[in-house]
Amino acid sequence: ICLFFCKCGNITEQSLANIRSCSIKSCGCYRRKIISERNFKHGYSRTGAYQSWMSMHYRVKNDPRYKNRPICKRWSGKNGFLNFYTDMGDRPDRQTLDRIKNKRGYYPSNCRWATYSEQEQNKDNKRYFKYKGKVHREKELRELMGVTMGFVCQRRRQGMGLLESIITPVNMAKSHKRK
Repeated sequence: ICLFFCKCGNITEQSLANIRSCSIKSCGCYRRKIISERNFKHGYSRTGAYQSWMSMHYRVKNDPRYKNRPICKRWSGKNGFLNFYTDMGDRPDRQTLDRIKNKRGYYPSNCRWATYSEQEQNKDNKRYFKYKGKVHREKELRELMGVTMGFVCQRRRQGMGLLESIITPVNMAKSHKRK
């Protein structure tokens, strides 16, 4: 057994036979470096943009509602994420990937970063209600009545219908019993 002085500055114990046969090139740092470089792709795996890109692929592959929504070839394959990142950039705080035209797929010209509120306005399944002679979208009516979506969900769990859960005054909802 001999002391082996590596180029990186580490000192390890190695057999003299391994040193003489030149089978030792480093203390192990070289191997770790090569494996690290081989496995390193882009360094963005913990970013919001990468999470959105992965979610987009997951939805299209696994969610039946997205089966017919193609992803452009540029955003798929070996350099798919880097191309996506070049086209879309960093994901802004509190925003997610949104398709501008919901019937179309994921293409640079059809995608944007949008807030949850913007995405809600862009839904195909918007609900409309007639209230006091006017027609309102669900979100507009909630804002008009001063109730949040969380509050509406809570009321729905108590057995209220959707319209009732939006327009019932807060103090009246407390006396509402499950149906």
